[in-house]
Amino acid sequence: MSILAVVFIFVYYVFYGMSLLSIPYIHTAGINSQKMRNIGTSFATTVNWLFVYVVVVPTPTAIANIQWKYYMLYAIFNFCFIPVIWWFYIETANLSLERVDRLLESNMKVETT
Repeated sequence: MSILAVVFIFVYYVFYGMSLLSIPYIHTAGINSQKMRNIGTSFATTVNWLFVYVVVVPTPTAIANIQWKYYMLYAIFNFCFIPVIWWFYIETANLSLERVDRLLESNMKVETT
């Protein structure tokens, strides 16, 4: 059983590394203007590491106390974020950084008027 757990941990890290791990770095570079790109990426990196710390610190105690039910907390959070991502994340696929800048500038003008 412990070998299976280790295998699934490695599988998780491989797929997480190929998919969601890059979001704080790539998405912020894609949605910020040229002027704010470095600041946005540094802020995203800081927030990413902060929440990694928030997850890592209570995990051993939570697993010792409530065991497998602790993972249900993360499953619920993931399902709650589906509508947030669907409605609030801007789609930037197949756009150059300049076109993304123009897209964001036009959205900013619409929101302020």
